Amino acid sequence: MKYKKESLEKAIQRSLNDVLQNECEDPRLSYVYIPKVILSNDLSVANVYYTISGTNEEILNTKKVLFAALPFLKRKLVIDINTRKVPELKLKEDKGESNARKVEEILNKLKDESKN
Repeated sequence: MKYKKESLEKAIQRSLNDVLQNECEDPRLSYVYIPKVILSNDLSVANVYYTISGTNEEILNTKKVLFAALPFLKRKLVIDINTRKVPELKLKEDKGESNARKVEEILNKLKDESKN
């Protein structure tokens, strides 16, 4: 099956989220969400952006487990996505959600200070 770049990105994102939520034995991986995947122009590399919910300690532990599970995730992609070659997966933390959380905390602090 031939994929366009955008549809392959969506297929990889969908497949990885499904595997993380339903097929991984480690329960920590269920706290991982893949909001976007960006493929290189030659489709050989997939930058997989992830977010992890939890405390700082839980996030650090889950990151270690996620990186250790990378070969398993790629094997699942080979099965789920019918392409000649599955791209190399490069995990990158999606900073958008954590930055939004920090801005919200700062705004709440400012709001509390203005009440005093």
